[in-house]
Amino acid sequence: MLKLASTIIGLPIKNIRDGLNLGEVRDFVVDPVDGEILAISLKPHLFSSLKIISLIDIREINPEMVIVDSSDVLSEPEEVIRVKEVLGSGIKILKNKVVTESGQKLGEVYDFTFDLIEKELSRIYVKGNFIKELLSLSELIIPKEKIIKITPKAIYVEDGVIGVKEKEVKAPLTVPETNP
Repeated sequence: MLKLASTIIGLPIKNIRDGLNLGEVRDFVVDPVDGEILAISLKPHLFSSLKIISLIDIREINPEMVIVDSSDVLSEPEEVIRVKEVLGSGIKILKNKVVTESGQKLGEVYDFTFDLIEKELSRIYVKGNFIKELLSLSELIIPKEKIIKITPKAIYVEDGVIGVKEKEVKAPLTVPETNP
């Protein structure tokens, strides 16, 4: 099942063992090599450090909250080597610039979908002046397969990505699962 990141960021994280709120979803930690969603990061409480939860430890994501079994699923980013590396590199998906392999600036990522079962990035949603002016579009939806490289400064996509444009698309809260 595909989910939009924007529908999850800001949701409270509750554990079912005692019903306590563990924090709010802050962001996603995405492996830039293969697009795997490594973890979600939590907004730290006052006087606490950044915490993460692996997607494997999430029992359910619904429109009101993210549900986990207990607070035992909370980890320090340093405890998971790949998460530590990605966070340390400054690589992010949201608000990252999108550029074609020939250097054409397309805009900025304002949202993305990910596959909750496969735990990987599916598409990025891009808005920007270039797209709007040149193509009269409100957004560009780029599938993971068109992404060449993700760096701290930009997400590089294939030159032919303009061919996958969609006009005035309004992204649904949950994208239905499709079978290839």
